Amino acid sequence: MKSYLLISLVILVLILSSCSNQALDKPQDRCDTCPSPGSWSYCADSMKTRNSYKCSSDNDYACEAYIEQSECKTELSFKGQFMDVKVSPFAEDHIEGMIKVEAFSVPSETDLVTFMLVPADIKLDNLTDADRARLLQSFDVESTYGWSAIFDTLKVENGFFNIVVFPSSKNHSPDKPWLDWAQTQVVVKN
Repeated sequence: MKSYLLISLVILVLILSSCSNQALDKPQDRCDTCPSPGSWSYCADSMKTRNSYKCSSDNDYACEAYIEQSECKTELSFKGQFMDVKVSPFAEDHIEGMIKVEAFSVPSETDLVTFMLVPADIKLDNLTDADRARLLQSFDVESTYGWSAIFDTLKVENGFFNIVVFPSSKNHSPDKPWLDWAQTQVVVKN
């Protein structure tokens, strides 16, 4: 009886050790936590890259490094109630040098569009002469080629600015001179 018990115990130990070795040899069926992707590179030829990681059954659930690519944003778009505005070129997260600001879908009665590049600390409802000296302003009265303005951002200091666009009409009420209004904040970095 002792030999039967001893043989059974040996067989049980062999079976259990065989099962545990198979479990160790079996690839895991889930991904470990991979590192976070790196920072995006500066744009070059309208593309940016970063180091990233992926994990799947294709690589036995191990984190695998790869180079991720993405197109750089070259235009900035924003909206008013009716009109759409586009700023180009836009360098992914800032503007620099010469930029073009275009207004589309302006109200049909528009005969003047005012474009402004205003330092973020200036309030337009109470402009001083010193404030006026720090902002850039352009007017377009001819819609034949669309409503647009060109700004040289080298004429202002680096920092946060608001791009403001407002169409108006000489026949519009003086208490509400603007037909629409669109504004967004940008960073000037020359």
